[in-house]
Amino acid sequence: MAIEQFGRFQIRSEVGLGGMARVYRAYDPRHRREVAVKVLPPEYLNDLGFRARFEQEAQLVIALKHKAIVPVYEHGEHEGQPYIVMKYMPNGSLAGRLAYSPLDVAQVAKVLERIGSALEYAHQKGVVHRDLKPSNVLFDQDDRAYLADFGIAVQASQASQAGLTGLAWEPAPTMSGTPAYMSPEQVLREQIDMRSDIYSLGILTFEMLCGRPPFQGDSPIVVALKQVYDPAPQLNTVKEGLPSALETVIGCSLSKDARERYPTAAAFVDAFRQASQPGPGVPEGVDLPIAEKGPQDGMPHQSPKQPEKQALKTGLHMPALPDIQVLQMRRGGLMQPALRAKVLGQMLLTLGLATWLGVLLAVALTALTWVGAVAADAKIQMVYDDTGMALINLSGRPLDVTALSFQRVAETGEVTASFAATQWDQSGLGPARALPGGACYQLLNPGQTSLQLSPGEAPAKPVACRVSQGWLLAAKPGWQFWTADGGGGTFQVLYAGRVIHTCQITEGSCQFTLPGP
Repeated sequence: MAIEQFGRFQIRSEVGLGGMARVYRAYDPRHRREVAVKVLPPEYLNDLGFRARFEQEAQLVIALKHKAIVPVYEHGEHEGQPYIVMKYMPNGSLAGRLAYSPLDVAQVAKVLERIGSALEYAHQKGVVHRDLKPSNVLFDQDDRAYLADFGIAVQASQASQAGLTGLAWEPAPTMSGTPAYMSPEQVLREQIDMRSDIYSLGILTFEMLCGRPPFQGDSPIVVALKQVYDPAPQLNTVKEGLPSALETVIGCSLSKDARERYPTAAAFVDAFRQASQPGPGVPEGVDLPIAEKGPQDGMPHQSPKQPEKQALKTGLHMPALPDIQVLQMRRGGLMQPALRAKVLGQMLLTLGLATWLGVLLAVALTALTWVGAVAADAKIQMVYDDTGMALINLSGRPLDVTALSFQRVAETGEVTASFAATQWDQSGLGPARALPGGACYQLLNPGQTSLQLSPGEAPAKPVACRVSQGWLLAAKPGWQFWTADGGGGTFQVLYAGRVIHTCQITEGSCQFTLPGP
């Protein structure tokens, strides 16, 4: 049922649905103006990760005051539901315009002037946007472009630490961008800086000129792999008649090696402006970035191949690739550049491009299964008290924990509380699956943790847990299987529906071994 009132705001219509929020067009009677109200949906209210990210976005955008960044009027909570009030953009998004046709060079230059200046300003303030795409470029009543949605933006100091362990305020793995617009280092969850946004700006520019992003595929994983390993198609193979100098500018921004990209958004915009003038080659004064030490040493380069024809829906998000899957892609023989090129050539000769892409997709989707095989030493430790429970992988390899479940059983034999590992998907992280060695999932008692956690602060985890893969509030009493209820002091651990261990609640710790294959 559509809402008609939110606090003092009169809701006119829903204008957007993102990864963690709904956006409404509304009327503010206090200030007599139309506004956009961004609201955290009720289903995410008990998720500390989503609440922290929503609060961070509000604080961040309020601090970023620029003529081309969507201004925030206010933020707060209404009946426990966080919201952000922003300027309403009546002329829609860049995504809506590109759905009809590409832009001409002059129109692209006009959009870049504003969006590039907004990025330059954010970067000078130490903020990396991480989600630059057409749906996050909005137009006001005068058709001026604005940069929107800083929901997954990070400070540069945080971004430089956003490797395989994730950010302190962000349960890992979480959504960290849109595959069609992510830089290679963002896909691999390596160190990123402002040049990651330069890559995304290059993709956005390519799409504005050609009507589609450079990398497309049948699934988010295929697109993500192309960002890492495939060169961008030549501009004029996708759309003829563009100034030839733009090829160099776009290609430079889309370098797999961050050191070879433009160092700033202003440099990219200036280069585009000069290259868009008529005439062959790169005009005098269009400087290419000078290589400097950066996070992308050793990034593979490969020969071009023709782009695929099937488009990927622009708004689709994907979870950040789990640590073990990233290691498998980067270090396994399958994805090494030389071997990959050789195998690709052989497969194309016999199976054809479509079949090979299907095989590649199958490999990517089953990578977690390969590395998550249960072994005899697959030890799991559980630590629990009145604040919550942590499930810790003590083995040196990732474990597939989807078959795990837990039951508190009363003396009468009645099951009084239960939880399945797959229920972690209600945190927005996807179901628990390949839990890396030393990592943990946490299930928290909201009655205890609410006073211990500040907005944006990750919950304390046991010393044995090196990395918190994510946490979930035990909002339903039946999930708190590790606490006594007067009807029994034990809970059972089940694997594929079979009891494999019984834990004493009063001991506060329990260790068991998963059965072998």
